[in-house]
Amino acid sequence: MEKIDINTAPLDDLVKIIHIGEQRALELISLRPFSSLDDLIRIKGIGPVRVEDIKKQGLAYIEMSPEKTAELPEVVKSTTETEPLSALEKDTSLKIDINTASMQELQMLVGIGVVLAQRIVDLRPFYTLDELIKVNGIGTETLESIKSQGLAWISPNLAPPKAEKVEIFDKGSAETSVPLQQIGNKKAPAFFSVFLPAFALSLFSGIIILTLKRKLASPLD
Repeated sequence: MEKIDINTAPLDDLVKIIHIGEQRALELISLRPFSSLDDLIRIKGIGPVRVEDIKKQGLAYIEMSPEKTAELPEVVKSTTETEPLSALEKDTSLKIDINTASMQELQMLVGIGVVLAQRIVDLRPFYTLDELIKVNGIGTETLESIKSQGLAWISPNLAPPKAEKVEIFDKGSAETSVPLQQIGNKKAPAFFSVFLPAFALSLFSGIIILTLKRKLASPLD
C-alpha cells in the first residue's frame, strides 16, 4: 500500500491511518507541518501508545528534505533540535505567548487545533498557564502536555487587574450606626412622649372605673 506523507496528504488519505478519523485528520492538517511521526502527539487524543500503533501500521511517514526543514516555522524547528528545554525556556523568542500569538501560532501547541485556538483567543487575557483549564476542551491532561511541551508562555509583565477596594466594614458600621442613633434620639423620645402618657391615661381611667364600681356596689344611705 502506498505510504502517506502526513505533511502533504489530503483528508481522504489521512483517514486511512490508524487512530486518525475525520476530526483528527482535520486537526492534523491544521497543525502541519510535523517534524516527525513522534510529533503527532500534538494531536489531541494521540498519545505515545497510538503513535507507536501508527508507526507499526507502516502507512504514515514524513518526507523531510533539507528544503522542507528550512520551511518549518522557527518555533517548530526549535522543538525538534536536541537543545535542552531549560535552555529554550531562557529564550522567550522561541516561545508562544498565548495572549498575543496568532491563531496559527497557537495551533503549534500540543493538542490545540483551530477550534481550541479560537476559544483561547476569545477568553484572553490569561495570567497563568493554569488558567487555560477554563477553555472548554482543555482538560488537565492537555494542560500538562502543553506545559511539558515548553512552548506556551505568558509575559511576566502582564498582571491581573487590581480589584477595587470595597470598604464593607466602614460602610456596614456607618449603616449600623444609624439605627443606634435612631434608638437614642428618636425612639426613646417617642416612648416618653407617646406610650407613657397613654399608659398613664389608661391607669387613671382604670382607677376612676374601679371607684365608680365601688360606689355603685355600696348600700344607699
